[in-house]
Amino acid sequence: MLALEALPGLSESLASGELAWTKVRELTRVATPETEREWIAAASQKTIRDVEKLVSGRRRGARPGDVRPPEAERRTIRLELSASSYAQWLEVRRALTAEQSGFVDDDSLVQALAGKVLGASAQDDQERSPYQIALRVCERCSHAEAMAGPEAVTIEPAALDAAKCDAQLVGKGRATRTIPPRVRREVLLRHGKRCAVPGCRNATFLHLHHTVPRAEGGTHDPDLIVPVCSAHHARVHDGRLVIRGRYSSGFVFEHADGTPYGSVSASPAKAALFQTAHGFLTAMGYRATEAQRLLDMASPHVGADASVEQVVLAALRKADIPSASMVREPMATYVRLYSAA
Repeated sequence: MLALEALPGLSESLASGELAWTKVRELTRVATPETEREWIAAASQKTIRDVEKLVSGRRRGARPGDVRPPEAERRTIRLELSASSYAQWLEVRRALTAEQSGFVDDDSLVQALAGKVLGASAQDDQERSPYQIALRVCERCSHAEAMAGPEAVTIEPAALDAAKCDAQLVGKGRATRTIPPRVRREVLLRHGKRCAVPGCRNATFLHLHHTVPRAEGGTHDPDLIVPVCSAHHARVHDGRLVIRGRYSSGFVFEHADGTPYGSVSASPAKAALFQTAHGFLTAMGYRATEAQRLLDMASPHVGADASVEQVVLAALRKADIPSASMVREPMATYVRLYSAA
């Protein structure tokens, strides 16, 4: 498993038999080189079900004792399959891994499968926004819920941001689309109705992403909009994938640490570290593009073994104007609070 390459403590625990594979798999979702020993100690005397509950809803880099928000809670789905169905399930994951040119985690797997099913009816409708799942958003606090049948499920901010990129808005009046139909047609046609991420061959349930976020003054200029599949769009908004540039000069696709997306030279540990640091900077009040600019400048000066605090401090040294929140609390306090969230 790719994640274990950056987690020597978990690798040793698995090899020695201290932790079973099922526990190690769960811990790789949240552990970092700085926190893996705490997670190993917390999981050693627990059942796999208890470990799943402990990990559920926590960001990578969080610690076992951190408090988690309700919207971060993860759901577990259990499947009992025949041998032939299980073989098909493995083949589906293999095919999606090849299609997206990279490891497909459980979230990406479900998003891709949902896209192929839910997006099938809209495949030939270039003017239709892909989001046909109803989202209810509070105008005051931006709390968002997905209406899944009779159940309302609180979703994370990154999922809401992704939905806002390319969705149909329904209010008291007539329903409107976030992206004009003419622009949507133009962008999809020029990319052959496929995800623009290098190596990805996904052609269903495509989203349109603004390289300059609308919240930061971005427009519907087709030159600054790129089509991506649902799985890669989720990676953009949770910080794992960075898309820069414009169509006329060429889009650039990178990992969180600035290495080319899909590159064998990319460091999983450093990419995860910069993903967490990016979320921390935006939580402090920096805009997403500004946070990325600061991390780009800081990247050559920090290694994969750095802490989140060190990365954020290196980025803030490059800032022309420090975030206002920095004058109120010490850095360690903000890192702790963000990790807990």
